[in-house]
Amino acid sequence: MEQLNQRVVLALFCDDIRQEIGNKFSFVGCYQGVMVVQQFPAQLPKLCAHVIVLTPTSMPFEQLVLRAKLNEDIVAELEMPTSNWLDNFNEKAASTELGRLSIQAMIVLSPVIVTEPCKLRIEAETEAGIIQGSYLTIRAPLPEELQAPSIVDKAK
Repeated sequence: MEQLNQRVVLALFCDDIRQEIGNKFSFVGCYQGVMVVQQFPAQLPKLCAHVIVLTPTSMPFEQLVLRAKLNEDIVAELEMPTSNWLDNFNEKAASTELGRLSIQAMIVLSPVIVTEPCKLRIEAETEAGIIQGSYLTIRAPLPEELQAPSIVDKAK
């Protein structure tokens, strides 16, 4: 099987992440790349990112720091203690057929004050450098979005 030869950082942005019975998680209010706020400044009670970092089994992390940045300002930083899970990584790497493993984390920002249109970016700093990940664009409504009739209006 061909092995993935690069590292990737993905994030799902949502309003809330809830832990359920059975060690499951529910993602509430998921965004598809854009969040529209009615005006700036905007205060969001909570904004979450479920982050997945993929790495080839041949490239275990020696260093891993996850960051959330609002434009260029760091708003959250999570250092992943690689020494704690290196043995577990090697054990899983030996048993997978996928050629890669994932590390997952949740970043919860509360509250979030946004003063202007911006991007919330996720990045990972590793021993090999910084990997740019997913981002969420936060903006005001476009003029055509303000004038668009709602689904309820169309039904009348």
